Amino acid sequence: MGRVIPVQNIYYLLLYAWNGLPEGKIIDVSGVVSPDLPNLFAKVLIEGVHQLQRRGLDRQYVQNDEDLMRPRGRMLLGDTIRRGLLSRVQVACSIDDLSHDVLHNQIIKSTLEKLARTHEIDSGQKDAIVGIVRSLDDIRSIAVTVSDFGRIQLHGNNAFYGLLLRVCALVHEALMPEPGSGRFLFRDVLSDPQTMGLIFQDFIRNFFVLEQTEFAVKGESFRWPVDEHYGYGHGFMPVMYTDTSLLSKSHAKAIIIECKWTPITLQRGKLRSEHLYQLNSYMRCHSRACKSLAAVEGLLLYPLVDEPVDVAVRINGQRMRVRTIDLTTDWPNIRHQLLDLLQDQPLDCAPNI
Repeated sequence: MGRVIPVQNIYYLLLYAWNGLPEGKIIDVSGVVSPDLPNLFAKVLIEGVHQLQRRGLDRQYVQNDEDLMRPRGRMLLGDTIRRGLLSRVQVACSIDDLSHDVLHNQIIKSTLEKLARTHEIDSGQKDAIVGIVRSLDDIRSIAVTVSDFGRIQLHGNNAFYGLLLRVCALVHEALMPEPGSGRFLFRDVLSDPQTMGLIFQDFIRNFFVLEQTEFAVKGESFRWPVDEHYGYGHGFMPVMYTDTSLLSKSHAKAIIIECKWTPITLQRGKLRSEHLYQLNSYMRCHSRACKSLAAVEGLLLYPLVDEPVDVAVRINGQRMRVRTIDLTTDWPNIRHQLLDLLQDQPLDCAPNI
């Protein structure tokens, strides 16, 4: 991206994208000096673990098998006889103990250890991480895999872990081992249009879920309007999914939003045809599927890269707008820009941007 997004704004994007509000608001990231993601994530995890420790780290029953002279828990008679433990005056037992050594705590500790060995982490953050890791000595370090995140089940009492585990997942996706050094390099996630495109898309959808009440917010799916009585292989036709659909509760208006995270907004000074075709297809499919009199508008949304873009046109009777959002300004301004998109505006003159 051409402009540098302040680290605090990246945090807001992630909070909305991950639906991490309001829990995420209690973590203050204003003290992050280095304007990069590794130090932001380190700060969030450090503050988050401090919050967890004040509340009490989550504990669960963990099964341990031990050979004991005094039986405790559930006796495993089959194991005891097979292994000849009776001759040693011992019994194999299975004991369920409450322990902090559970998967979600293991992931957080292991992620912090990796961050401490990352080149971009500043010395202050590293010292704080080392102190936290030492305080978690009853929790094992593990080699974290992608599948580990899918095995965690959160509920009301430990829901705060959700935000921290999202950070851990993105850290493990971005960290790359430096051969032969035991240290890690942090891949620039902000330069990855696929990763940031998904974050931007989820951010926009959840922002409108949380920040306004005029529209119901959903993602719609449409099938291509093929003639079922002609041809064959219809099952190979893909399904179209909107990024965000805003449906007014009065049923008078619908706004179909398509989000694009691109390093260059215009091509040779013109809007991108493929993006316009995609949005126009969604708008036509929505009108056909709903069979209503609601006005359908399309909104193509980009982050501001260099020069702002604001285009409003009417095509086949439907209004379409293309707009850039400046994510480098302060958060109240970003919020105002997004909410302003929902207002009816005259299309006979260009706005001041």
